[in-house]
Amino acid sequence: MIFIDGSHRRDDVLIDSVLAWHLLANEGYLIWDDYLWSHKLVPDGPKPAIDAFLLMNEGRFRTLYQDWQVIVQKVPAANAWVPKEIERQEIERPNVARTFRNARLFLSGRLAC
Repeated sequence: MIFIDGSHRRDDVLIDSVLAWHLLANEGYLIWDDYLWSHKLVPDGPKPAIDAFLLMNEGRFRTLYQDWQVIVQKVPAANAWVPKEIERQEIERPNVARTFRNARLFLSGRLAC
């Protein structure tokens, strides 16, 4: 079980989520706190990051609870559905599939968009 209750900034929550997911055992539980948290000094709170993470990993978990906290259970790899690629629209550049792998490569500087 991994419980995420750190920074309330969107980008931090997304990074924590991705890193935690790789550490989480099959059938393990990932819990985010403060899903509905908002504050005028932090306009992009946890909710957009959690929603994005769940969308990109659709089919790889079971949602057990969603309110102030979100609780999911990781589906074993043999039963996991590979998420569809999310593509951006072409804007003077070729399409680059939007996956966690490509996001990780982009953040490390090994993929130019």
